Amino acid sequence: MFKCQVVFSIVPGISPGPLEWKLNPVFNVYRVSDTFPNLWIVLGFPRDTQQFIYFNRTDVQRAIHAPHIEWQSCTDTSVYINRTTGGAGHDQSIPSTLSVLPNAIEKSVRTVIVHGLADFILTAEGTRIAIQNMTWNGLQGFQTPIEPESFIVDNMGAFGSFHQERNLTYVEFSFSGHMTPQFVPWAAFQTIAFLLGKRPSPSA
Repeated sequence: MFKCQVVFSIVPGISPGPLEWKLNPVFNVYRVSDTFPNLWIVLGFPRDTQQFIYFNRTDVQRAIHAPHIEWQSCTDTSVYINRTTGGAGHDQSIPSTLSVLPNAIEKSVRTVIVHGLADFILTAEGTRIAIQNMTWNGLQGFQTPIEPESFIVDNMGAFGSFHQERNLTYVEFSFSGHMTPQFVPWAAFQTIAFLLGKRPSPSA
């Protein structure tokens, strides 16, 4: 709850608004490194910078056999926390690391958890703590430390860190925020290729 209070006190002072009193008028909680120019985003999220939202075009909906509805990239309601009270939001299920995830890891050949380090909404430290508190394949958490700068993208170099133990792979992308395929597509492609069994490791 303390983390949410900190976030809610920081964001109004740096997020989009009148230029004369904002530190970064194009601040993006989903990737804190965003600065001018304000990028055009075809999905209209997290900022509406264009005249239309791609998936709201009827010709696109027709082509992908989607219903003719107003498409949203993300819900307007708070899923994880009630911003007014600080209590639970709409999703009050047991945390997946304490319920379904260990079983999924144990029954899968490969399981990958990915995190973008420039994400202001979900922090990598929280993901690391969740992994360390999770028990799978007879042990709790990773038994050895995550090596920094260990995730290498083919022909590009280090783009973060990764770690593998007992069928679980954890990858952190240095230059990515919340939507990793959007922000670092080459790193995300390499990781998904590993998940699908098309390469022996997510790292080069």
